[in-house]
Formats: sequence, structure tokens, C-alpha cells
Amino acid sequence: MNHKITHLQVDIVSPEGSLFSGKATGLFLKSTEGELGIMPGHLQLLSQVAPCSLRMTHDDSEETQETLLFVSGGILEVQPHAVTILADTALRPQDVNESAAKQAQEAARKVLDGKKATPQDFQEAQAVLLDAMARLQVIEMMRFRKHGGH
Repeated sequence: MNHKITHLQVDIVSPEGSLFSGKATGLFLKSTEGELGIMPGHLQLLSQVAPCSLRMTHDDSEETQETLLFVSGGILEVQPHAVTILADTALRPQDVNESAAKQAQEAARKVLDGKKATPQDFQEAQAVLLDAMARLQVIEMMRFRKHGGH
């Protein structure tokens, strides 16, 4: 008997608790190795998650729905029927502080543009910049959807 896997069980947890637990037909995020698209039946994978906007697709009745989240990093485990993300931080778009993200982005850019930054300062500023840019991207994606985009 050949049973085709049509959904993934997705669990996203952070130190604050569980952010999502449910079925998805696809998952799209960024690992430290690059962009990932994970569908039901995906090969096993263990990877680090980079700061990113994470999109999940769901087939609710006849229409495909999407869930959008911000993930600051963490560990991704993929099994053919399940995905688990142990996130450093995970937030819904409405919970992302846009003002704080813009301030962090500006501060990081100043360090990166400065001539006196140590290698450690430079590395920390790069990490802050990537995190801030991912937070802002999630906010922009949410706004785009609210105004009729897909």
C-alpha cells in the first residue's frame, strides 16, 4: 500500500513556549546554508536556521492559506512527515517591534561603516543587521498581504 504524505506536522518552539503546532503543506525559510523549501516527504535534514521570515502553506478547504512568522535563528529538524524548529526567538508579524528593528538596523550599519570596529564588533553588527532586516521583512510581507498582495 503506497500512502502519499500530503501534510507535515510542524512544531515551532522557542524559550518563550510553543508558537505553532499544526499541519502544513509547505514550509519556506532560510538556513545558514541558504533558502529552503520543505514539502511533505522531504528527506531528513538537520540545519541551523538563519534570521528570516518563515512562511508555511496550509490547504484549508479549497484555498491555500499562509502563516507568516519571524524566526531569529535556531535549529531545524526535518523528517519526511514532520518539521521541528527550536527557535532562539519566534514571533508573529504583529508582535515584531518595527521601531526597535529600525533602530537596531541603523546602529548596526553605523558600526559596519565605521573604521574603528574590531572584528568582533563587525561580526556582532552583522548578526544584528541580519536579524533587524528579517524582522522588517516580516512586517513588510504582512503589510503587502493586508493590502491585497499574495
